[in-house]
Amino acid sequence: MLTNDMNDQSIREGVKVRVIGVGSDYYGRTGKVDALVSYVGGAGSRAGGPPESRGWRVIFDWPLGGLAGRAILREHELEVVANVLDRPDTSGA
Repeated sequence: MLTNDMNDQSIREGVKVRVIGVGSDYYGRTGKVDALVSYVGGAGSRAGGPPESRGWRVIFDWPLGGLAGRAILREHELEVVANVLDRPDTSGA
């Protein structure tokens, strides 16, 4: 399982992420991980190399004028966003 050290949640295809790399042109944008597109191999698995070697294709939730709708970003630039359905109900209902 691949994890992001910031929150120990798995970065994998299909999860919602936020770009946290301050130097990135995509900083603050959210989207869905579409695919693992680059990596340096490591012990026994396709993506077993260090997290900084993995590149993920992210499809952004909404386009901004002139900005791409998708990008390839390194794992350390991404943070998993908790799904609304995964949060505990605090409404008191």
